[in-house]
Amino acid sequence: MGLLRDAVNLGLITLDEYEDLAAEWSEYGYDARHYGNVESLEKMMIDFLDLGFLDLADAVAEQYYSAIDFYEEAYDYTMYYDSGVARWRDVDTGRFVPDPYEWVRD
Repeated sequence: MGLLRDAVNLGLITLDEYEDLAAEWSEYGYDARHYGNVESLEKMMIDFLDLGFLDLADAVAEQYYSAIDFYEEAYDYTMYYDSGVARWRDVDTGRFVPDPYEWVRD
């Protein structure tokens, strides 16, 4: 939960808020960090925006777009992330495809 710890250290959220968010986000943070899971990053980004933490939302947005770019490049742009439905689609057919996530970071 590096971004949440940053928010506490900067005084943007209280320790109680941190604990509430950390419990809710434990899976999101893990998936985002280790798999570059775009849906998890999107959830975190929206939550930060809703809380008014624009700097932290921007930091997550950078990771969000980097993850999309990474997977599109890894699959030679045969798929793309459709944020409107929060799913990956085939470029040619527009059909949904399985999430491409793989272990990207320790």
